[in-house]
Amino acid sequence: MTLDERFSGLKSPEAPDLWTDVERRVHHPSTTDLPRHLGSRRVGSAVSRAVAVVAVAAVFLWAFIGLSQLGSNPPDIPSAPVAAQPPGWVAQQAVRIATTNEDPNPTSAEWVLTSAKLIAPAVGLTPNQVSGREYLVVLHGRFTDSLAEVSPGAPLPTGTVVAFTLDPATHQVNDLGLNDQVVNVPGLRPFTLPPVSPRPGPAASSAAAKAAAQAAQAAQAAQAQALFEAQRLVALVRVPTGSRVASTAPVPALQKPATVPGGPYLLSAHRWWTSPLVPSDALAWLRAHPPAGLHPQGSGSGTTAGGSFTYLTFTDPAANASASATLLVEIAADGQGSALRADGQTLWIPPRTAAEQVPSDVQQVDLLAYRGGLSHVLDQATLSGAAAQRFARIVDGLSRDNWGPHGCTMDTGLRIQMTFPTQGPLVFTDVPACGTLTVSANGTTQPALRTDHALSAALSRQLRLP
Repeated sequence: MTLDERFSGLKSPEAPDLWTDVERRVHHPSTTDLPRHLGSRRVGSAVSRAVAVVAVAAVFLWAFIGLSQLGSNPPDIPSAPVAAQPPGWVAQQAVRIATTNEDPNPTSAEWVLTSAKLIAPAVGLTPNQVSGREYLVVLHGRFTDSLAEVSPGAPLPTGTVVAFTLDPATHQVNDLGLNDQVVNVPGLRPFTLPPVSPRPGPAASSAAAKAAAQAAQAAQAAQAQALFEAQRLVALVRVPTGSRVASTAPVPALQKPATVPGGPYLLSAHRWWTSPLVPSDALAWLRAHPPAGLHPQGSGSGTTAGGSFTYLTFTDPAANASASATLLVEIAADGQGSALRADGQTLWIPPRTAAEQVPSDVQQVDLLAYRGGLSHVLDQATLSGAAAQRFARIVDGLSRDNWGPHGCTMDTGLRIQMTFPTQGPLVFTDVPACGTLTVSANGTTQPALRTDHALSAALSRQLRLP
């Protein structure tokens, strides 16, 4: 789990699989839950790239020795012109991390894009642990890591300097350090952070930290529930008499699942067996002995470089529809009988943040239907009082669209916009043909939601739609 995911709860509590090995690097876009504190990025010990980290309540010392051994222009990293200001996303990351550490208005900020080996000691790593180029951002202020996992009664980590690195490709936070030591890295340049609200007092900071921690716990609970469902699906599989569990794929054709659902929120579990039955007999046996409580959904076959396979698909009617709980049972020949594989797959559903919720006492909602653009308005209406609050309840009951970015061949261009004029205006735009609802809170895009029949029916009652 990356530190970017550790802090991304300020945007949305989305995160990848908590049960895979924690890596220092992530090579895919990740979004944004607020998982448990990875305190090892705040201690002096070096952490292997593929070793799970254990949170501790200590602040690491800056490793100046490593810096002194490196030149200002490493031979494998050519120098390049440096802009006065970093990219906008770097500045936004700086604001996000400063706010998380209870000082949204640091006294100063610096940045540099340079060799990862050069800046490794600034975040508690050694040069041999990293390669390539990274952004380093250094913030000065009064910081408290209110989300750190510390022993009962132990003080929270504090410091006047936060240093963190960013991946130029994925924009994710790779590593972070919090202490009181000066960071001396050649090329650091000052920059101005985007304006934020005035520094909150202790009570406001405590409330924000508590809300962030609650969001993290909710995200972890959602992931745990989805992973349990995936494991339960595998446990339901019945295999022919004489089958034996295998610790690895018995044949190359079953090294990977037959199909994988889209979206970044996949959680899965799997298991292999060998069976004395030949593939055709094993398939017939599995069809005659489906997993208890699951519905047969279909079958298929495929061929990979490792060989051919056949598979059966089952779904769990009791699971949340958005979780897409699916069980695959695959069969392939192994030269004597057959090899079997079962995959339980679920898409966990990230909880919605407070920023996406419409206040229950909202007094107005403006509805606008258009096609192709706001210049082609089809109908509009304004609801107030109880009618507006009914819409708020429907919208607040919608779940996240956990399929991630996806196309929609059925899109006709019809859009229905719902604007709640709250303190920070909330705008929900329905794409009826695609079942997706985009969200904007005070001008900031939020993760999309899934529409449902209740919302469609309510909109149809208030607007004349094609």
